[in-house]
Formats: sequence, structure tokens, C-alpha cells
Amino acid sequence: MIVMSKIGVALWKPGEVERGAERGAASGHDVFRAGEHDGRISPRVKELAEMLSVVDGAQATDNLWGERWSKLCSNAMGNPVQAMSGLGTAEIMATPPGRAVTIHLAAESARVGLALGYRVPKIGAFPADTWANAHRPDVYAEMDQKITPALGPGRNWRASMAQDVTKRRRTEIEQMNGHVVAKGREAGVPTPVSEIVVDIVRGIDAGTREPAPATIEETLRRAGIQR
Repeated sequence: MIVMSKIGVALWKPGEVERGAERGAASGHDVFRAGEHDGRISPRVKELAEMLSVVDGAQATDNLWGERWSKLCSNAMGNPVQAMSGLGTAEIMATPPGRAVTIHLAAESARVGLALGYRVPKIGAFPADTWANAHRPDVYAEMDQKITPALGPGRNWRASMAQDVTKRRRTEIEQMNGHVVAKGREAGVPTPVSEIVVDIVRGIDAGTREPAPATIEETLRRAGIQR
């Protein structure tokens, strides 16, 4: 049995934490998902979900592996971009290249999950099938418009992987995008953008590279998406 949580937080000063848009009680989003590996909703899963509900939104799920892949996609599309660029979410989403690398990472991750046969729930603002079809110009344009920040100040979130880089800790790139790449090879799904991002963040982990905004356009250029 596994419990997964989908929580967004921002760290400001030591001891200060701000919950993000995925918080359960205020947004209707169930943060905790409890489920069995075989998809059964067993009595113990129901009991655990009920226990967790006093902490935040919780539910028992018969789609644990699909839920987990959806969460992986959410992490894989944002964490490494912040880690390698040194930029926050608002800064990345404010530029076409930042949105492009984000969309392509999510699209590759969604395609792999679907090819593996998972029932992947909605990833952020779009269903997994929509992300998977981001190669279509009309779908891409819709996504690009949807994720472009509205005018005015917004939260410049720093993901956990970006915080790891700042603190000189080894990142989870192998467990996030590295896992997508490995599973993509098993399923015969190309993941060129993910592979380049993994390579860059590995260099940062090894101390042979430093995070920089230029890594975003480098990724697109090496993947043949942008000249």
C-alpha cells in the first residue's frame, strides 16, 4: 500500500511555509491518495484515507499507478527547468522558450505513461491525452496560451529540485526525468528533451556545470526544436 501526496509549498524564511494551489481544503483538491498496488480499494486503504482526511483532503484510489505517473509528470515538467536555469516558475513561464521546454517535458512524460498503459489523470491544466498531442500546432498554441502568466505579479515558486541545487545537494533528476527516459526506452517512446535536461542537471550535480537561464534555450537547440 502506498500513500502519495500532491502538495505545493513555497519556502520563504526559516520556519515559514506557504501552501500552494494544490492544498486540499481550500481548493477542493485531495492532497492524499491512498491505494493498493493491485488497484483494490481495500478496507485498510479506506481507513487510511479517512485518517489522513483530518490533515487535508484525502481519497482512496483504484488507480494508484496512474496517479503516481500524473504526479511524476507534474514534477518532471517543472522541477528540472528551475534546477538547471536558476529561475522561478513565474520567470520561466513568462518567456516562450521557458514555456516550450515545459510543454515538451510534460508531453514526453505523458506519452510514456500512456504507452505503459497507465490511466493517467489530469496533469495540471490539461488531460494527459492533450499533453501527449502537444506536437500538434493547434494543441501547442492552446497550451502555450493557457500557461502564460496573467499580467501582474505572481508567485515565483522554487521547486524542491531548485532548492537542492541552491543548497548544493544532489538532485532527484534520476528518479524524475531519468525514470521517464528509462521507461520511454522500454516502451519505445522518444524522450529527446527529457534526455538533454537529465544530461544538464547531471552536470550540475557533478559540479561541472552551473545553473543558468541559457540552459533553457540550449535544451531546445540541442533537441532541434529551436535554432
